Amino acid sequence: MKQAWALLLVTTFLATAAMGQAPRAGDADAGKSMSDLLAKAKNTLAIVEFTLDDEMTDKPLPQPVAGMGICVNAGGAEKKATLITTVLGSAVLPKNVKSAQVYLPGVEKPLKASYLATDPGSGFTFVRVEEPSDWQAVAFSEKADLATGKQVFSVGLL
Repeated sequence: MKQAWALLLVTTFLATAAMGQAPRAGDADAGKSMSDLLAKAKNTLAIVEFTLDDEMTDKPLPQPVAGMGICVNAGGAEKKATLITTVLGSAVLPKNVKSAQVYLPGVEKPLKASYLATDPGSGFTFVRVEEPSDWQAVAFSEKADLATGKQVFSVGLL
């Protein structure tokens, strides 16, 4: 699980570096910028873990599968959320998903979650977090400073 959190931190840093928000060497308040960045990502990113049954034997696989999840819908007053992840892909049959749980940064106890669906075309899997937390859905900029030939990075799901 520690490797997953390290990957999550690096992914967050790379994503914001691509957007020009990450601290640069020599910036006077690089530490503050990184703290602000991590504070924003804390309630948007999580680790999603699934327990699966073996398709041939219908017995649980020995190890769960886990990967990064991104909050795409924060549940208002209920403080529940919908996350999107690519950890399962379209090859896993819904009947083989036995349980799901979500790990938040800095919180050892996982939150109970439920598998909603996997889009067969993209492999995106949707998970509903059943326990409340202070979620913040990922927000996309309405305007981007893009021009033909400008380098663009996609980090996380694509």
